[in-house]
Amino acid sequence: MRAFRAVFLREIQEHRLVFLIGGFLALIPLLAPLLVPTSHSARDVREVTAMALSLAYALTLSIGLGMTGIASELGSDRHGFFFARPVGAGSLLGGKLAAAFVLVAGGSLLAVAPAATQLAEIASGWHGSTGTRGLGVAFVAASAMGAILLVLGCAHFLSLAVRARDAWLAVDLTWLATLAALGFWSYAQLEAIFASPLWIGIFLAPFIFLLMPAVVVAWLLQVARGRTDLSRSHRWMSTALGCMALAIGGWLAISAYRAARPEPTDLFALDRVQAGSGEWLFLKGMTGSSLIETCII
Repeated sequence: MRAFRAVFLREIQEHRLVFLIGGFLALIPLLAPLLVPTSHSARDVREVTAMALSLAYALTLSIGLGMTGIASELGSDRHGFFFARPVGAGSLLGGKLAAAFVLVAGGSLLAVAPAATQLAEIASGWHGSTGTRGLGVAFVAASAMGAILLVLGCAHFLSLAVRARDAWLAVDLTWLATLAALGFWSYAQLEAIFASPLWIGIFLAPFIFLLMPAVVVAWLLQVARGRTDLSRSHRWMSTALGCMALAIGGWLAISAYRAARPEPTDLFALDRVQAGSGEWLFLKGMTGSSLIETCII
């Protein structure tokens, strides 16, 4: 725990200007109504500007911290400083990730401060009990943390691959292209059965959430096994992340295929069973993923 705390505090100290910049960005929405003539109210302009700046700042910070963290230290041979001391891989990665979360969340929250009133009104306006609203806020917070983690991990992996400059990059491109093909094919299958993009997003959400622990595990293996060797670190993270991402992508493709081509055995609730004049039945019911209508002859 002492090593985790030391790494965490070192990262916060090195990037403390993030909070100062976030506070400066919070001043821009206050001036926006004066600088941008519009028919909307000054409050709307301030709040929209604050939320846009906050999202842009969070994305920029996540990419920047991911690309200039461990990968940058490996490229400049500064990573050995941690392994020369009694710092384990878990403490090293945990401290850096925890600091990155605090930096991104703290900086973006400072930037969105002018829109705090509207955000509170949106949260209080959600339907349901206090507990339900609390769960909604917790889900949004967890989704935001997951998005930060994915952007951090992707930026780190990209920086690691570029800095390594080895032949393993061909392996990266191969599994990334395969994963992209699985994703596009699955989306096309889902687009044919779901009328709304919202339902497609709900279907995809569990698979996206599964990528989060995959990124952490691959990152941890890279730190623990790759240590101070840049090429070895690249190979470890690429192999671990590629295998897990392809397994998730394959599961998504199979699930999308099954959702688009339901079988009678997939039904767990029937709304209607209708016999025709011939040798067929009309069944309408629920499967695990969608409402289907099918004819069985």
